[in-house]
Amino acid sequence: MVKLERGIPGAIWTLLDEVQVEDFIWLQKYGSFFLCKITDSECVLGPQIADDFVRNDLGHARRAAWVKVSELFVPGRVQRSVIAQRTIQRINCSEVQQQYCGYIHGELSRNPDFLPNADDEEVGKGLLSISPAEFADLLGPDDYEDVVAAFLQAKGWTLIRSSHFKSKPTFEFIMARSGPEYAHVQVKCYVPLRPSRYKEFTSMTERVFLFSTATDPYPGEPVDRVATLSAKEVLEWAGRNTWALLPGVKLQLSLRLKM
Repeated sequence: MVKLERGIPGAIWTLLDEVQVEDFIWLQKYGSFFLCKITDSECVLGPQIADDFVRNDLGHARRAAWVKVSELFVPGRVQRSVIAQRTIQRINCSEVQQQYCGYIHGELSRNPDFLPNADDEEVGKGLLSISPAEFADLLGPDDYEDVVAAFLQAKGWTLIRSSHFKSKPTFEFIMARSGPEYAHVQVKCYVPLRPSRYKEFTSMTERVFLFSTATDPYPGEPVDRVATLSAKEVLEWAGRNTWALLPGVKLQLSLRLKM
């Protein structure tokens, strides 16, 4: 690769000089995800890209083989990374996740409608051998919310869909059961949740469920009607009810067991 002069923007330098052949790059546009595999070491500049490169603001590029990836297959670490408004950034992945990217790129290149058929019994066993921290790396920002909602629904609660709005940051959603009784649910990965902060949201007909995968998930004293969910308990439930997991998570667990 031809070395570039220093002084150019860091994002361009990274794309053209640091990204290596066979590296994978995830792209996201309007909620759609694409996985690109760099195919050669040459920089593609200006007119080499297209005749109308100026009109389309295409000044620099790399050649790559890309596939469109269903959100069902996008790793949680990737989904969390694209939230940040950066042109390009490195995503630190485990060996399993690197192997997973290569696997789905190869399968989707051969068949855009590829859908893995993971063994649910095998996946369930895998969940029993993985820590909550390792499992958190497999899930997307919304995946844990889905698993926690399914866990609570299995215990008799019903999700109120209209309550699931990102404009309400204190809680992810509200659930209800006969009584009537209502539950405000907060789900966080790595972030501790202090029960005392949620006392004001409780009443005779309202309670709070907290779920966190932080090392010290629920600091401080317990609070009446603020229930703290054990990550281990939810993980074990998911192992017995693998239908609640997306195909991409199941596939990563299957690959992990084979390494």
